[in-house]
Amino acid sequence: MKSDLVRSAAGLFEASLVLPGEGNLSLRLPGEDAMILTPTMNRYADLGVEDLVVMSFDGEVDERRSGSRAPSSEYRLHAAIYRHRPRANAVVHAHPPEAAAHAVLGRPIPMIMEEMAALIGGAVPCAPYRRTGTDDLVEAVLANLGSGNAVMLAHHGLLTCGRSLGDAMDAMTVVEKLAGIHRRARSLAEGRMPEPPDADRAFLLKTFRDRFSTT
Repeated sequence: MKSDLVRSAAGLFEASLVLPGEGNLSLRLPGEDAMILTPTMNRYADLGVEDLVVMSFDGEVDERRSGSRAPSSEYRLHAAIYRHRPRANAVVHAHPPEAAAHAVLGRPIPMIMEEMAALIGGAVPCAPYRRTGTDDLVEAVLANLGSGNAVMLAHHGLLTCGRSLGDAMDAMTVVEKLAGIHRRARSLAEGRMPEPPDADRAFLLKTFRDRFSTT
């Protein structure tokens, strides 16, 4: 599990979805109220399994299974997702540029393409700004996440969750792609966006609930 987390962290960096010091990733430990979490101030190109932190959802570090690095300051956010999403086994937080641009404006990404319903549960909401690493941010994210697997954090970035680390990473890249499509479509339409078709939405959302939902 630690090796998977290190590989995924490197993948975020290589895809230019984070810079050194940004973002964090975690995995739920099966059968425990605990998680494996990336450390604070990541340098993704140099991150190793020995740098990862094992900690309880209450914030207690398991020294025996952890390295010497301090955990990400966003550990409360990860723990809250696991507590409130029984089928969430991975959480990814990054600062992808297209999604972050929407987050700066506090602008949700509407349900513009069918894959949004099938893969992430529909539109991507934006939680209001709250200071990073605080309980206020946790409350804002939980209040705005809805039933989907992705939420933007105003003036901050994007958070996704999934039944697996692969699902959470896929949700991250899908939202970033859709954020870019939304920006370009608005430009082409001169701001007059057409309403998305909804004929197959029920079918697509059933696919999401059966395959990807973490609720």
